Amino acid sequence: MIVHDFVTIDRPIGEVVEQFTHLSEPTLAVLVRAAWNEDREVWQSLGLPVPRPTTDGPPTVTLGTARQRGDAIVTPHTWQADDGHPCFPYLDADLELAAFGTSTQVHLVGHYGLPSQLEQWTLETSPIHRATIVSIRNYLVMLGEMLATGCSSVGITEPSIRPR
Repeated sequence: MIVHDFVTIDRPIGEVVEQFTHLSEPTLAVLVRAAWNEDREVWQSLGLPVPRPTTDGPPTVTLGTARQRGDAIVTPHTWQADDGHPCFPYLDADLELAAFGTSTQVHLVGHYGLPSQLEQWTLETSPIHRATIVSIRNYLVMLGEMLATGCSSVGITEPSIRPR
């Protein structure tokens, strides 16, 4: 499935790129886990297996080598679950940091795939798709919040509770 989403950060591109270079793969993995834990009630209301609220065994996040593409910095970004959650996708995407006036846009463009037992599109996978898109959005928002505040590490031990 194709995924494309973005957030805008009210900081100049140079500051955001500098901070992003200090983020570690384990920090991003904790953000991915937190994003999936964010909407546990949505997963439950859709009748889907609910992700566990834990940071034990977060997914494996891998960042490739950053490259310049026009006026943007692009970093290959993948993740893969290690706990066998039946609805957790793998992701293969580019994370793009681009100037947008005096702000910076963070784009995530790529594709994700559900575990092999769910690859075929059915009425059963439609709610999983919607929940996955919401969770990917949560991840991007959390990453944007980190980059907007200058934070470079996290210590999440339970699902975050943010006003909506």
